[in-house]
Amino acid sequence: SSDLLQLARKVRVDSGPNDPLLARLLAANGLCQAGLGAHQAARDFAQQARAVLDARPELAAYYRTPLQRLESRLAGAAR
Repeated sequence: SSDLLQLARKVRVDSGPNDPLLARLLAANGLCQAGLGAHQAARDFAQQARAVLDARPELAAYYRTPLQRLESRLAGAAR
């Protein structure tokens, strides 16, 4: 997860805050956190990824799928 987070930071700096790869990396970090039981951290990553994707509605499912998986997992954890 720390490697993913470092890569996400690099992408944000190099490519800007709305890069689609950033959304995938943030969602992947969230999935890692959810797997560790760190649901608040996972929700934070989901929120950040959602902001990127909302700013880029034209993005393909390839970029959206990790966030959809994360949001589904978090919804299941909230029950």
